[in-house]
Parts: sequence; C-alpha cells; structure tokens
Amino acid sequence: MKITGNLKTNKSSGHDNLCPKLVKNVADYVVFPIQRLFNMSFESGIVPSKLKIAKVIPIFKKGDRVQVSNYRPISLLNVFDKLMY
Repeated sequence: MKITGNLKTNKSSGHDNLCPKLVKNVADYVVFPIQRLFNMSFESGIVPSKLKIAKVIPIFKKGDRVQVSNYRPISLLNVFDKLMY
C-alpha cells in the first residue's frame, strides 16, 4: 500500500494502457493478489513476460524533425513493473 501511495498519477501508461491513477484508486482491492504475484516472482526468479514489455516512443531533441538522429527513445513501462522495481 505504501508503494502504491507513492505512484505518480501524472505519468504515462505503458503498453497495457493502465494509468497509475487507476491502479492507485483500486489499490485496496488488488494489493494482495499483486503482492502474491510479486513474491512468487522473487522466489522463483521468473518475471512474467508481460512485465518485460515497454512502449517505446521517440522524443524530439533538436534540429531538423525529419532526421531520425534528432530523436531519442523513451521507454514507458507497465505500472505494475514500476511497482515491482
């Protein structure tokens, strides 16, 4: 509950399109199943494959917008991945 309380609700959602604000609002209902999932993952050493996916978007740096080299990648992580780490 402490970790979900620290979630920044203005951050973007990941590939699953779940925004941190939604997860923060339903934390009372999902905290124990998620805790169990995280504990099983730590015990087994296996991270669920859905938590390994990031949505990568290009962010313009400067210069000519046509040049690919003027962009840098940003990885948007799943909200549960943010909670896990």
